[in-house]
Amino acid sequence: PAPERVERFNAVTALPGDAIAVTNLPPHDSLRRGTGEIWQWQKGNGWSVIPGGKINGANGIVASPDGESLYVAEYFSESLLQISLGKSPLQVKTFHVGYSIDNIRWSDNGKLLLTAHARNCQANGQCDYGAPGTQVLTFDPATENLNPLFYYPTQKFFPVGTVTEAVNGELWMGGIGGTDRIVVFSGITW
Repeated sequence: PAPERVERFNAVTALPGDAIAVTNLPPHDSLRRGTGEIWQWQKGNGWSVIPGGKINGANGIVASPDGESLYVAEYFSESLLQISLGKSPLQVKTFHVGYSIDNIRWSDNGKLLLTAHARNCQANGQCDYGAPGTQVLTFDPATENLNPLFYYPTQKFFPVGTVTEAVNGELWMGGIGGTDRIVVFSGITW
């Protein structure tokens, strides 16, 4: 089970050494909404907040292929964080994206796919209700270049995208709870 102060685990990524990292993003009605943490669970050690892991709206998360860094969506500050693991001193890089990142996935070309929203969020976790659509961006960890890929407007059948995954040269987008389909995009180069 999760530690008592965790209100909602949101995203998870595997780490080396029989471990995982998980984000805690308190729900909309929580008094802790503008906060959040990145927790690590390791076999034999249990749960702990990672160094540098108390952030403003911990949302999507992926580990680097070598397991030495985490890339984390800091939703309320519209930023992508790169947090080193096991290094002293702690290294945290912040990349301002300009959108609230929901989820992060690796693509086959070594870039991160960021699925994000323009919601005018505040540090306390208050955001404009809904999102006018979904912004998909790429981030190249090797060059630290951030590039907008495409925008997908809100549809009655697909209110907002929350995750984009590269599948056989296409991009597949999943949506918020209640969405009954996946949107597939072909012919987009990233």
